[in-house]
Amino acid sequence: MGKRWIEKVKTNTLMTEELALSELFNPDVFLNALRQKTSRKLKVPIDGMKIAVGFESGKLQSPFVVKVRGLLLQGCGFESGRLVDPPQDLQEFIQLPICYMAWISSSDPDPYPATSLCLTPIYYDSMREKLLIKVQMPNSGSVSDRVISGVAVLLAESE
Repeated sequence: MGKRWIEKVKTNTLMTEELALSELFNPDVFLNALRQKTSRKLKVPIDGMKIAVGFESGKLQSPFVVKVRGLLLQGCGFESGRLVDPPQDLQEFIQLPICYMAWISSSDPDPYPATSLCLTPIYYDSMREKLLIKVQMPNSGSVSDRVISGVAVLLAESE
């Protein structure tokens, strides 16, 4: 797994190919390095950055956008790039499509209207013992319903 990441760095394709954060020992270090690099490029203090996510190519306006694959959703449904009420036959884990992640200036508007966002935790695995980051995900429906149902994104299932 690590060899693929090293090869992507050597060939300068890390930021253009799909990445699985679950392949890293410390995905938090990768996200922080991305934040630092973006902060320098935008000439914004590192504390003046926020993470943004989307499920549409081109939705995020940042010099460095990462295409993340392999994320799992638990606790609700997902349709047309948004969290939705769970269907009757909801599986425990739903494979999310490619998720675009980027750091943007805190003063920049979110890529989606604030009224349609749900603060969603991303955990390392389904045990939910270690939090990676919280992100504002596009949502259709009641945010309180998402909180009650324990919605979360996971890098991987527990082994």
